[in-house]
Amino acid sequence: MKSIINMLLLVCCGASIHNLQAQITASRDLKLVADGPVQLVFHNTSFTSNGSITAGNSTFVFTGTAAGVVLGGNKPIALEHLVIKKETHALELDTDVTLAGNLIMQQGNLQLNHHVLDLGYTGKIMGESNESRITARVGGYIRAMADLHAPVSVNPGNIGVEISSTAPLGITEIRRGHTTYATDGETTIGRYYEIVPQHNANLNATLRFYYLDAELDNTREQSLSLLTNSRTKVGWSIAGKDASDQQSNWVLKKELGQLHRFTLAATANSSLAASLQLFPNPTPGNVTLQINSREAKATTLLLYDHLGRLLESKKIQCHAGANTFSWDISKYPAGTYHVTFANELANSVKLIRL
Repeated sequence: MKSIINMLLLVCCGASIHNLQAQITASRDLKLVADGPVQLVFHNTSFTSNGSITAGNSTFVFTGTAAGVVLGGNKPIALEHLVIKKETHALELDTDVTLAGNLIMQQGNLQLNHHVLDLGYTGKIMGESNESRITARVGGYIRAMADLHAPVSVNPGNIGVEISSTAPLGITEIRRGHTTYATDGETTIGRYYEIVPQHNANLNATLRFYYLDAELDNTREQSLSLLTNSRTKVGWSIAGKDASDQQSNWVLKKELGQLHRFTLAATANSSLAASLQLFPNPTPGNVTLQINSREAKATTLLLYDHLGRLLESKKIQCHAGANTFSWDISKYPAGTYHVTFANELANSVKLIRL
């Protein structure tokens, strides 16, 4: 059953529309005006607006178990708050949506369906989890904006990537998509970020890239490293990582000069150096090396100074999986050093001695 609404609809403070068992289609003559903290609950019901909406401080809530529930229209819809509380099946977008307030993920997924969810400067994602997440099986992305000046762990729109930098990035657009890519025999996880700052040089930036377990598919989580794709290059290149946490689901990379498109993929297949992490870094002397190896193998670690002179070598025996080793460099003066493997001289990790 389809309901066609052709009127000026004024929804007042405290009102609630609920248990609608149909598709509600607002014609081009409809003006929906919300006055106050209104909650409109669409239970097993799609809402399509071909008119205009003045959202005020209203909240659109989608509940129920029905498949094919859609939020759409013949032009973009601007809302204040949106709540996803569907026991089964996703809410699907059938138009671009601008959200000034909160997207609250309580149960069920939001399927972008090749559309844009625009959080602007004020919108925020809350409560996203493996059980209730944003997906995009046929494209689409989430967009957040921020004016960043020497930011420290800023996560615009709670979109899932923290940005730190000593530089003024200025007006910055962040897009989060869910496309996977094939690279070097591996498949990336089902999430990427594209970061476009107003000023994009000498940033000395740090990224903390968050992800969900549901986006990993069969990816080896312990071997995840950051991959980057700039518009001046074809394909993905390994940026590596400086830290990661499989419990909290993030990978961190420091000292990025520019920001482009980033994703995660397992890289231990082709490079031990890509999985090498040093803690603490900077270090007063004793450093812990964490290495993820796909197979048991013997190798040699090399320590170079900033002029490229070999200072020391260390033979190690890795087993398959995570390996931890200690290395005391306290006898060397403060400065910049590089750690690499004997057979991977081009892939070194910077180490700062305090």
